[in-house]
Amino acid sequence: MAPNQDLGLLGSLYQYKSIDKIISEKALNKVVNHLWYLNGETVGLGFFDPTLSHDEKSGMAAKLLSSSDDTEGTKNVNIRVEVKDVPAYVREGLKKFISHETFTFFSRFGIQTDFLLEDPKIWHANPQYQKGLKIVQSLKVVNDTAERGVKLMSDFNDLITREEDQKQFVLQVVSDCRRLYPDFSKSSLSIPLPTNPVEF
Repeated sequence: MAPNQDLGLLGSLYQYKSIDKIISEKALNKVVNHLWYLNGETVGLGFFDPTLSHDEKSGMAAKLLSSSDDTEGTKNVNIRVEVKDVPAYVREGLKKFISHETFTFFSRFGIQTDFLLEDPKIWHANPQYQKGLKIVQSLKVVNDTAERGVKLMSDFNDLITREEDQKQFVLQVVSDCRRLYPDFSKSSLSIPLPTNPVEF
């Protein structure tokens, strides 16, 4: 699951300081800027992460259950990770991000939290845990690359023309070109470009 993987990456990059301090610091500065999604709610994914140890899950559950009385900070606040604090975040793991807001994760997906009272070693046998695991495994991840592609196309389209019929023509030409040149193989690229655009 992403939260634990990101913490693992942070730890590896931090340890890389012993090999190359400059690269380590540059990479850490970049990665910490991409942890915007890491907050009390999304860290709930960690309860269903098979790579987390039972001890880590037990610690997370204990912290969450102890925060059930604490209604302070129920607003979902993203935690800003500073490079100097990376060792503490890695050492404490996902438990550091657990807050009362983590309950929102469970309520959002209709997952009861009774299994948190049990030993994580037997969670797999709990129907509520199984339901949560199934939900988490079926979550679709937003494809950032596709979103960037759409944005790039929109920006490019606006630079060429603002007239809708011209935009449609550009898209048609691109579509026809892709049909004519389906890949970048030598045989495909050796096909001569038609001299008459109608041939597309």
